[in-house]
Amino acid sequence: EVAAFPQGEVHKATYQLRHKDAWRTTDSTGLIYLFSEDGTTYSALSAVCTHLGCNVHIHEEGGFRCPCHDAYFAPDGEVVSGPPRRSLVRLETKIEAGIVSVLI
Repeated sequence: EVAAFPQGEVHKATYQLRHKDAWRTTDSTGLIYLFSEDGTTYSALSAVCTHLGCNVHIHEEGGFRCPCHDAYFAPDGEVVSGPPRRSLVRLETKIEAGIVSVLI
């Protein structure tokens, strides 16, 4: 719900994803970060570092840090330093009936 993600703060959210192929079904858990400046539109970033796939963490000075190779990303997901060559993946968001949906 939108109320769980107040504006002006970066919020960590987890999701469950079920993958199904011809022989098996597997479940996985993922991590995203949500942010809203106005409380009506939300930005979502994948927490997966674009270098080697480690999860990034919110840095105390703003932005995100990857613990694997000390990469640093700006609050908008752009690479500031470290080995990644690409920004964090921006995910599509939608709000309907007070619920924030993120396309994974």
